[in-house]
Amino acid sequence: MKKISIAGWGLSLLAVLPITLSGGEKIMQTPAAFERMTHIGFMTSSTFALGIVELLAVILFLIPKTALVGAILGACWMAGAIAAHVRIGEPFILQLTIGVLIWVAFGLRRMDVLQLAFSAEKK
Repeated sequence: MKKISIAGWGLSLLAVLPITLSGGEKIMQTPAAFERMTHIGFMTSSTFALGIVELLAVILFLIPKTALVGAILGACWMAGAIAAHVRIGEPFILQLTIGVLIWVAFGLRRMDVLQLAFSAEKK
């Protein structure tokens, strides 16, 4: 059980790494962040606020008591990223992978959630 939890934390860190980098870049308002925002079709004036939301999702996901809220926010964030990439005809496999990884990692950290997700209701 301990090894599964450690794997969950390792996958959690792997899942939040690209979100953290993206959020940090947006908060620092780098030229690359503005370029990506323009490329995706978002207004550059929202760059800082979107970076805050990204980092908030990461923080919530990494705190055990708020991890469920963080997982929901992170997965929804990735769904929005998928929609943005689909809209401009770009591949979205990375965003899909991160979204799935968030839930797998959360399930490994919280076995009760994993069991709930895969248990059949007895009638």
